[in-house]
Amino acid sequence: GRDKLTILYYLREYPLLMDVVIDAEQFFTRLDRLKRHWISHKHEFWEGADAVCIPMGSMKDQNVDYSKSSSMHMYLLGYEFPDSLFVLTSTKLFFMAAQKKVNFVEAIKNDEKFPITTLVKTKDEDANRDHFKTILDEIKKGGGSKLGSLMKAAFEGKFIASWIDYTSEAIEVVEAGRGFGSLLSVKDPIELDTCKRAAVLSNKVLKHGFVAEMEEIIDKDEKVTHEDIAQNIEKIIFDPSKLGIKVAREMVESCYTPIIQSGGDYDIRVTAQSNNKPMSFDIIICSLGARYRSYCGNIARTFMIDPPRKVLETYSVLMSLCDKCLEQMVVGNELKDVMEGARAYLEMKKPELVNCLPKSLGFAIGIEFRDSSNLLNSTNTNHFEDGMVFNLAVGLHRVPLSEGERKGDQYKDMKEFSLLVADTVRVQADGVPDVLTKTSRNAADVTYNIADQADEDENDPGADHGAGDGVYTRRSERGKAEKEEAERSAAERAIRQKELMEEKLAQARRKAQRGGNDKGKGTEEEEEATDLNTYPSPEHFPKEATPNRLRVDMQRQAVIVPINGQLIPFHISTIKNVSMPEPDRATYLRINFYSTGMALGKDVPKNMMHLIAKYGSASSFIKELTFRSLDPKNLTTAYRNIQELRKRLRLSEQRAEEEKDLVVQEKLVRIRDQRVPRLQDLTMRPQFSGRKSTGMLESHQNGLRFTSTKGEVMDVMYRNIKHAFFQPYVKSTMILLHFHLKDFILINKKKHKDVQFVTEIVDSSVNLDAQKRSAYDPEELDEEQREIEMKKRLQTAFHDFCRKVEKVAKYYDFNLTFDVPYADLGFYGNPNKEMVFIQPSLGCLVNLTEMPFFVVDLSEIEHVHFERVDFSTKNFDMVIIFKNFDILPRTVVAIEVKYMDMIQDWLSTVNITYTTGPQTMHWKNIMDTIKNDDRFYFDTDESGDPKPAGWNFLTAEGSDDEDDEEDDDDSSFAGESAESEEEEDDSDESDDSFEDEESEGSYDEDADEDLEEQGMSWDELERDAEVSDKVRKQREREDEAADHAPRKKRKSR
Repeated sequence: GRDKLTILYYLREYPLLMDVVIDAEQFFTRLDRLKRHWISHKHEFWEGADAVCIPMGSMKDQNVDYSKSSSMHMYLLGYEFPDSLFVLTSTKLFFMAAQKKVNFVEAIKNDEKFPITTLVKTKDEDANRDHFKTILDEIKKGGGSKLGSLMKAAFEGKFIASWIDYTSEAIEVVEAGRGFGSLLSVKDPIELDTCKRAAVLSNKVLKHGFVAEMEEIIDKDEKVTHEDIAQNIEKIIFDPSKLGIKVAREMVESCYTPIIQSGGDYDIRVTAQSNNKPMSFDIIICSLGARYRSYCGNIARTFMIDPPRKVLETYSVLMSLCDKCLEQMVVGNELKDVMEGARAYLEMKKPELVNCLPKSLGFAIGIEFRDSSNLLNSTNTNHFEDGMVFNLAVGLHRVPLSEGERKGDQYKDMKEFSLLVADTVRVQADGVPDVLTKTSRNAADVTYNIADQADEDENDPGADHGAGDGVYTRRSERGKAEKEEAERSAAERAIRQKELMEEKLAQARRKAQRGGNDKGKGTEEEEEATDLNTYPSPEHFPKEATPNRLRVDMQRQAVIVPINGQLIPFHISTIKNVSMPEPDRATYLRINFYSTGMALGKDVPKNMMHLIAKYGSASSFIKELTFRSLDPKNLTTAYRNIQELRKRLRLSEQRAEEEKDLVVQEKLVRIRDQRVPRLQDLTMRPQFSGRKSTGMLESHQNGLRFTSTKGEVMDVMYRNIKHAFFQPYVKSTMILLHFHLKDFILINKKKHKDVQFVTEIVDSSVNLDAQKRSAYDPEELDEEQREIEMKKRLQTAFHDFCRKVEKVAKYYDFNLTFDVPYADLGFYGNPNKEMVFIQPSLGCLVNLTEMPFFVVDLSEIEHVHFERVDFSTKNFDMVIIFKNFDILPRTVVAIEVKYMDMIQDWLSTVNITYTTGPQTMHWKNIMDTIKNDDRFYFDTDESGDPKPAGWNFLTAEGSDDEDDEEDDDDSSFAGESAESEEEEDDSDESDDSFEDEESEGSYDEDADEDLEEQGMSWDELERDAEVSDKVRKQREREDEAADHAPRKKRKSR
């Protein structure tokens, strides 16, 4: 059988034709897990059943079915097959359903993994009973006498009813629901990830959906019913794009209609419903749950408006109670320990609240929203296991509120209140469970004050608004809370960065002690000089060459010049330039050669540069030759040929440099026996030629192929893809697929490491007609709606294509995963020549919308330094230092200060160290110094004197005097801006002059510091003054001598 099969089939209960994809490998893996669980816990959970039955009745409505039957179908198949029957014995699996469903299961049969027998259900009841008999005969053949089934469940339809009637007479049927619940309660990694996504979705809907709507209602003092709010929140769950959450709508649904309660009428059970009363501004409880890929997540929070003191004190107790419950949810404990721990805590802290506890503090959650066999009550003896997921719902119900404790008009008639906090929690093997719903439940974040502060002081003059056990922040003080939160985050970042820096230094020191201190050096081997051998033997010398006549051998790339009657060949790579001065009575030709003691420039051939370095100290070089002739014809021809040869040499070297990093790609193997994943109407960047390259992208066995409308073809091999990105419509008008490659490929005769396929929903430049259009123009509104729908369709098409490409690559043993950049962590900066939106992703920092593309692999980053950071600037620069110190750091300039905390939080999260400083640095000099410093990562230099270890020297800390000293020490590294490569010679001269000026002024500065720090007597001052006068006079004499000396051109380094 095939591992995966996609077929179109029609289920009678569904009105539309569905495209169903079933994972056969997952089916057999989970079927094997079901069998092993049943065999291992036959008497503990399965009531001694000798076979297990999963009946599934017909579906009469579209409501969410949380039955064990539905859960097991979703667990095994990923779909619900109504009117079907699974029976598992010790030797085989029986599946009985209508012909079309049987065909689907037949397609994934694999007897090597587990035998499957399919039986076709028909309208003939006698034939169906014969199939029932076949199943039971197989059970009894192995000595079985008990059939485990879902006896407590109610099933629709005649088929399952006839099966129940037949088995009740032919075999003993026992309840297997507890066994199914135990199996489903422990999730595999795929299920855990899906549960986490469901919890995150629930969390976002509460935080950005309900809270935003509640605050708007409070601000506007509106009257909106609980039922209306619940319906609005449920619409958001069904369409998360309203909050900017990029999730396919068909993957999500609501676990239940959200529950909104206020006004003193509370019910903290999950079966509660929102009433049609307006929301009161007192104690508001919101419970909601989102379902992602059939797995559930749940969250509940209590929000308090101008709460009385008793409500705050009770909420503080509830927060401590939640922590105590979490402490009990560890592997090995019994489920009842949660309730017992909660009761014990309340009896010690607040005995009067013990009776306010509900009968259960939660339940296991997953495909089935509420697993009744794993309740967190006082009697459940099941044990917590690694991989379980629970809805921990800690509440206090019907807490009395006396008349004297009611503060505020909204509480005057409230005789009792309830509080509820619920989270989706994962049990972990190593300690405290992981809370998957991260919305804060601290009192500071759920308490609002809308009453006038003056009135509150007048009514309660003795109240201490900032003290008490329940420390909370009122809404008018949110700015202070945010400031404190920022300070707390900065302190946590500092601690984390200190740990990362110490870890980096320790690792580098261990490497240096092992003799592997090749810090940051590239892997390229130094090229050796190749001696020029233009003519290997006299036979190769051109016979037509004549004495006293200049000749250019185009074939051998040589210039043959006459010297003292002898013909001497010079390879074209030895010639720096050639010129023809203005002729008088004769014509002149001057040839300049590369030699020692001159600036070679950028255009020097690499081999010639190595030859000069090799022979420069022991050989003499000809610097120039000048030829004179009365006949200009030959010299003019030679001049043109030399220029042509030099041009050819440059082009060949450029081509060799471009192709140096190219590797021969494997040949694309096309998929021919099945449908190929394909995306149409894409534009490739960089383009083949012209303005645009439009075509289609296909996925094949070992790579992707782009075919343009002009028939041009470009292949991207899976093996050559280092990072693959899928970027949806976020802050741009385009949706794109981007591939960052390991090795260069040639596109339009240029090498590239990045290739992209993009679709734009609208042109970046739109011609606007002069006619003014109303904001309510129906045509414009329709156009906007069409654009929204088109975006959704394209988003879905790209997402599906990525998923299919990943499956194709995995099927052919390639590892390819599409990474989606985090738009919420993005910031604007200038990495090249314009401001762009830069986004972190799982493994990179990228800008994919503007060319040239900006892609930095996080695994290649050694350290990040923030420049121009002080209290007076609005922008700063971010310098990215690579682990390969031969690569110059990349700088992203002009980033707004508001992004700094976010960027630093992200860097700490991905374990990258950073430092900050007020200066811009000369990174070329810094990197040269670091590469030559064998003790860079140590805290002492070669003489044992202390120094900053590693990148700590970049940190701007300490007193003003220390800063001045550090500035003096690092002055050779500091500059106004980084010079470009074209101005290296000039920059070196300016550096020399800068150092000279600095050295001239260093004496006075040191003297001033000595005066300031130590204090000097009058005699010492006089002696120092005499020394200073002598130094000044000496400098004046040197300057006067320099003015009278003949000026020489200064050689550039």
